[in-house]
Amino acid sequence: MNAIKQDNELNVAKLNLANLYSTIRKAADAERILSNFVKENPENGNAIYNYGLILSENKKYEQSLEYLIKTSDVLPQNSRVDYNVAMLYDFFKDKNKAEEYLLKAIEKEASNQNYANLLKFYTQNYFLDKKIQLEKVIKNIDRDFNK
Repeated sequence: MNAIKQDNELNVAKLNLANLYSTIRKAADAERILSNFVKENPENGNAIYNYGLILSENKKYEQSLEYLIKTSDVLPQNSRVDYNVAMLYDFFKDKNKAEEYLLKAIEKEASNQNYANLLKFYTQNYFLDKKIQLEKVIKNIDRDFNK
């Protein structure tokens, strides 16, 4: 806090303080700091992402979704953002948008975790045909990988 008082442009200290507040379960304080930071640094993808997450933690789901979607565009390499967006759409019962963002995560990074997230989504939502198709894709990827 003293570092920020001495130099209000010390962005690392602000982000660290917001992270500390979040860690010690002072989410409202973290939200306040991140809100101000994002207003001052609207292109900082990591700050926007953390702000979106803290909004969700504070049960401000619609606002959270707005910022996480923005983050998906600002951090196009981060597939985890798309997973978070998908989970909020799933929470809002918009299964089509949730699936869209899970698929977007795979497009960004065809990782085991992203395939597992999509498979879990299909299983939980009883999309049996899509689940079976995805399982075949995963088996083919695994087979090709092990050649």
